Parts: sequence; structure tokens; C-alpha cells
Amino acid sequence: MIIGGAGGEAWCRREIAKRRLGDQVVMTGWLPTKPDVNRWLNAMDAVLVHRRNSPDNQGIIPSALYNGMSTGRPVVAAGLPGIAEVVRDGVDGILFAPDDGGSFLTTLERVAADPAAAEAIGRAGAARAAECFDPSLAVKVHGTLIQKMI
Repeated sequence: MIIGGAGGEAWCRREIAKRRLGDQVVMTGWLPTKPDVNRWLNAMDAVLVHRRNSPDNQGIIPSALYNGMSTGRPVVAAGLPGIAEVVRDGVDGILFAPDDGGSFLTTLERVAADPAAAEAIGRAGAARAAECFDPSLAVKVHGTLIQKMI
């Protein structure tokens, strides 16, 4: 399942067609609301948060990371700066080396081989998402920082 409709959608559709995987892959396209996204995320066994290792992806924390972790499903994510600051590998998510197909495959096999561990990581991920992405906590922390600066 591929959620979203960003720049890589046309490439994904071509690759899926070329590999004759159309009956095995669901592409949702752009989903307008968080409940729409969550409905699809909750149907997954694990959530992939993929980003290529490129200058424009350094330090980015994609919304897919927050949304994926919030579901309580195990998140498999590219170990890029930004993402790796939130995900503690093997604790509340599972990181793979960016742009490394072997690392990605090994990580997916690890998730599939131990469903109980994957479930525990997913639960820990939901707690981590609440800790890292809580809007009211962010307001308090930023307010404290601003007060210290003035």
C-alpha cells in the first residue's frame, strides 16, 4: 500500500505496472484528511517511512513518521538525520540505511520474523509520537525558550 500523491507517484505507478504488481499494490493517491490517512494506516501491519538520502531530505521529519507512529504499528524508517532523532532503532521504530536495498530488505524480514517484538515496538512508537509531537507540549517548550531569550 502506498499512501499519498507526491512527486514520486507517477514513477511508482510505472514501476508497479512494469513489474505486473497492480493486483498486489494499492495506491491511494492524495488523501485530503487525517481520518482518511489513518483509515489506511490502521490497515497496515507496519508503516514504511522512506526518504532518499539527498540534501533536501536532511533533517526533515515527515508527517508520515508522526502519522505512522501514532497508529501503534511498527514503523520502518530511513535512518536519515531528523527521522533518526525521533526513532530509537529497535525501541520505538526500526531504521534501515537510506538508499540501501539490502538493509531495507533485512529490516522488513526482521519485522516479519518477530511479530511480538514488532507489536511492542509499535506500542512504544505510539508513546514516542505522543511525547515528540504533542502540540500542547510544543507550545509550552517553545514558550519557555522564548521567555529565556527575552
